[in-house]
Amino acid sequence: MDLSTLKPGDPVDAYDALYWFAGLTSDGQAALTDDPRADLSHGFTGDPSTGFITATATARSHAATTASAHHITRA
Repeated sequence: MDLSTLKPGDPVDAYDALYWFAGLTSDGQAALTDDPRADLSHGFTGDPSTGFITATATARSHAATTASAHHITRA
């Protein structure tokens, strides 16, 4: 999939689970969150090289992951 066609909030399938696209990490992978209520404007923390990062939202955190283009399909 061409990641440039995705916009934040788009639903996608990755690793046989539903995620919401949040944007691209510095190394060009897709950042995905498991909760569409996450305030993605607060950004992400963590090390994308580990495969897992945290999406920070007001008063709560949401699990997130990164995925390369070949792991993602539109939901």
